[in-house]
Amino acid sequence: MGITRKDALRLLGSAGVATATGLPWQSDSGRPVGVVRRDVCVIGGGAAGTYAAIRLRDQGQRVAVVEPTGRLGGHTETFHDPVTGATIDIGVIVWHDEPIVRDYFARFDVPLTPLSLGGGAGSTTHVDFRTGLPVPGDVETVPAALGSYFGLLQQYPYLEQGFDLPDPVPAELLIPFGEFVIRHDLQSIVRLTFNFAQGLGDLLRQPTIYVLKNFGIGVLSNVFAGSFLTTSRHNNSELYERATTVLGADALLNTRVVAVDRSRSDGVRVRVHGPQGDLIIQADKLLVAFQPLAANFGGFDLDRAERSLFDQFRPHGYWTGVAR
Repeated sequence: MGITRKDALRLLGSAGVATATGLPWQSDSGRPVGVVRRDVCVIGGGAAGTYAAIRLRDQGQRVAVVEPTGRLGGHTETFHDPVTGATIDIGVIVWHDEPIVRDYFARFDVPLTPLSLGGGAGSTTHVDFRTGLPVPGDVETVPAALGSYFGLLQQYPYLEQGFDLPDPVPAELLIPFGEFVIRHDLQSIVRLTFNFAQGLGDLLRQPTIYVLKNFGIGVLSNVFAGSFLTTSRHNNSELYERATTVLGADALLNTRVVAVDRSRSDGVRVRVHGPQGDLIIQADKLLVAFQPLAANFGGFDLDRAERSLFDQFRPHGYWTGVAR
């Protein structure tokens, strides 16, 4: 088996050998850049990274959060109307009604309120993007098969917890979701499933496992109970604005990773560049909290096995916007 770059760095480091890979840890003038010490360095300031940083802070840990954009919150986007001052969430719309959610918002004194997904005076029109015309025969159907779908989900309870799958993976989880729908007569729930599983691309062609994870037991339980939550001020971004205030200078916004060294016996080194200039974060632990796509790991000391794994992930997404 061939030796990886990370293995080579570890061997050279243990032998006290200076290598050319040390150059990223110096400034252009050859002088060491500034160094800060933290217990944990969190890379990525979206939902997961922000929550982790706050929890660690509350437990007495020193943290640094490295976020390449100018704000925390990731996909939680809120439009502030410059004319009326009103706000509308165009990213994350709702939250599950769970103790962890209520405790998190209470931590920042951001009040929550129930949100009815089926109410309101608005209407929905489905349009074919290829023609710009409404979809003909577009009639809302009653999702009569939800109970059957819930029963199918209960056959695979491990999907709610992660990707700790049995070996072999049940063959039914690997077929396209469209085939799964026909096999179990679930046509009436496809539209509702799509509303909650946005960002998966062509839903009916996706492997069933991904749809069942996205529209799983937790989400369906909230659908049945009508217990989704949103902020009382209809501004989900408020949570992250207050988290940014709490983290203060430890939230390194508009900052990108230049190099990562995980070969050291005394923790990790992360060199970053941002408005604060070049900085080295020396930390005991490293927490990566962004989408595990190979393209996102610029500057990381990935070995062959890691790169092979991350190369297998493919991104999906969806567009959202506001029109006056």
